[in-house]
Amino acid sequence: MKCVLVTGGAGFLGSHLCDRLIKSGNYVICLDNFFTGSKENIQHLVGNPNFELEERDIIWPYMKGVDEIYNLACPASPVHYQYDPIKTINTSVFGAVNMLELAKGVKAKLLQGSTSEVYGDPVKHPQTEEYWGNVNPIGLRSCYDEGKRCAETLCMDYHRQAGVVVKIIRIFNTYGPRMAQNDGRVVSNFIVNALQGKDIEIYGDGTQTRSFQYVDDLIDGMIRMMATEDNFTGPVNLGNPGEFTMLELANLVLELTGSKSRIVFGTLPEDDPRKRRPDITLARMKLSWQPVYAGKGYLVEKRNEETGAWETYKTLKASTSSITFPAADTETTYRVRAYRGQEYSNEIRATVNPVLATPGNVKAVANKADGSITVTWNPVAGADYYRVYRTTSSWNRYNKDSNSYSYSYGSSATVPNYVADSTTVSGYKFVSELKETTITDREIKYTYNGATSTEYKGPKAGVKYYYYVIAYKNGKSYEYKDSADETYTSGASKSASAIVSTAKIAKPTSPKAKATKGKITVSWKKVTGATGYQVYRSTKKGSGYKLVGTITKGSKVKYVDKSSKKAGTKYYYKVRAVGNNEAGVPIYSSYSTPKYAKAK
Repeated sequence: MKCVLVTGGAGFLGSHLCDRLIKSGNYVICLDNFFTGSKENIQHLVGNPNFELEERDIIWPYMKGVDEIYNLACPASPVHYQYDPIKTINTSVFGAVNMLELAKGVKAKLLQGSTSEVYGDPVKHPQTEEYWGNVNPIGLRSCYDEGKRCAETLCMDYHRQAGVVVKIIRIFNTYGPRMAQNDGRVVSNFIVNALQGKDIEIYGDGTQTRSFQYVDDLIDGMIRMMATEDNFTGPVNLGNPGEFTMLELANLVLELTGSKSRIVFGTLPEDDPRKRRPDITLARMKLSWQPVYAGKGYLVEKRNEETGAWETYKTLKASTSSITFPAADTETTYRVRAYRGQEYSNEIRATVNPVLATPGNVKAVANKADGSITVTWNPVAGADYYRVYRTTSSWNRYNKDSNSYSYSYGSSATVPNYVADSTTVSGYKFVSELKETTITDREIKYTYNGATSTEYKGPKAGVKYYYYVIAYKNGKSYEYKDSADETYTSGASKSASAIVSTAKIAKPTSPKAKATKGKITVSWKKVTGATGYQVYRSTKKGSGYKLVGTITKGSKVKYVDKSSKKAGTKYYYKVRAVGNNEAGVPIYSSYSTPKYAKAK
């Protein structure tokens, strides 16, 4: 397990990095002074044994044994870094020195989170790592831009002079969860204003461009950069090579949110870059990295059966790995394609056949009195009728069209397809076709597919029977459907089993009842196989017995009745033994001979 220090760990980027590092099995120390970071961002990690939080400013020296350092601490939006510009540049410069001194002292690797702002208002477009930039050293943005440029210088000097292993990444515009609403960054600012119905202000004429990457992409790039060989320092651009004008972004936000906000134009801030777009050739080559989320995902389309045209069903994020299509009344075809921009992959198709819900809560109860088994289940919306199947085996196989299917109870095996013109499914005998949601399996007469009426003998005592139910609508299985004749079938329900018991248990013998003051003690001989006993009482020898005591231990053969307190009254007692049959269902003996005692 590596010990990893993340400065600015409670910020937008830092908190996501902490999440990823802990998920990967590292011990993480989060350092933050909470100037722009938030405890809410890392609250879910507090209490994790692999997470440590320290409230600390990195402008002061820090020493602790760590293996890796991600130096991300610094206000990153104009609103925040211009609030106290001296503090901002101190954080970049002195913070870098302190982290580099730590890395030197404990032989740790350090990754410096630099910025695309080192390119300033670029003359070269898109920006490559070899470009030196066009930065105003005395402008309003310089506290941040020049601070980051100086931090890169310090990293390279510590690497060359002191042998510190350093990695430099230049971060381009990033968006995602946990962005501060009030930091003035364009994505969060546009979205918040749109949702609140406020004007969306664009500085200048809106033609200046930015490139936006999703935070998960950036974190992945960071970790890949840290894992490179020690002699590879970078810098490496991490950003999305796709490019938006500010006006395009504003219109996209309005479209996606459905907002009625107006777009207004304001004065372009001093030294605001007119364009920004990374060249990520080096990241692709050295890190095998490129953004996955931004401008990429999956397009799910649904075929219009009347026109044959494909219509958009929904779009999915690139992180999605599956989709479940809803049940349909008619056969429905979908296709899924991956896309990046206007480029699409080959398609995969999925057909949803008409299907009813599976009957739920199937129960089978043995009826000792007449030797039958009653099967019940929940009704299925839209079902015309049900078919009930049974078997005496918990595992069966059948073959259809040279394909073998199996169904195993108590496992996750696939429920077998229904064979339309057969009287068995996976070894299950067809019992009945009915509209009700209950059936008693005893002696059933049925007609199937016009066949002669057949008399079916019901369950045999001592045999365990398994049942399952399929719901139907119309007349044939959808596997054999044509355009004029469709059937919707459910999947097979989960099995329910029951047994008409042959098990018996002997009745208790040698019962005795003895009265002492305020109580009567009833006793009997132990019954082999008994799991417990039931004690009944009456004031009449031949009738009126009620249960007064239950014993759950078969080894206990005595019951003390303290409620028989009416002195001079005769109390009659009888006892029966309780056991279990082959299926674990309780069985009962006959009653013992009644015995009485006169209460004292």
